[in-house]
Amino acid sequence: MLRKRDPEVSNVLYTVYKMVPEMEYFLRWQIVETLKELGNKAAYGPLSSIVTSRIPPERFESKEHFSQDYEIMIRSNALEGLAVYSEHKVKGADDILLKMAKHKNITLRRSAIRSYLKGASNKKEMSERSDALKRMLDKKDLSLVTLRVTEVREVPHPEEVTTRFERSKIKRDDQMQKGEDGAPKVER
Repeated sequence: MLRKRDPEVSNVLYTVYKMVPEMEYFLRWQIVETLKELGNKAAYGPLSSIVTSRIPPERFESKEHFSQDYEIMIRSNALEGLAVYSEHKVKGADDILLKMAKHKNITLRRSAIRSYLKGASNKKEMSERSDALKRMLDKKDLSLVTLRVTEVREVPHPEEVTTRFERSKIKRDDQMQKGEDGAPKVER
């Protein structure tokens, strides 16, 4: 039903996205996911705007949780959505992906690179895209271009998990021998 009303739905979703408080990370991520799943022309503008929007300063004072991580997840999801537009050769999609392939955050760089490569329609174009990335990226990021993306459904899974953990064989820290530095010794 949403896809039948695509331009209207995409615009409404983006309007809501902009109204949602910044700290509502999961709701914002869900809106991006919906825009991504719509996969229509009207969602391109909102996804592009979200991808290229400024990441706000860190909001949490925790050493375990970081607001910027949530912001990066939202933008990474939007980058995945832009892959569809790259595949369909929508003007500007590749430019955004290539720009984001040089972002200071490695997660966004990786998502942009994968999305750009996913836009290839055949092996020749894949090779051309790969070469273009290798020419523009820093040496430290070249391994991101060669990463093979495998769909989870294609990965063989074991029929049965054979490893069992027996509680009686697991040593607590206070039962382990200590090294000179006081840290538990790891048995090899």
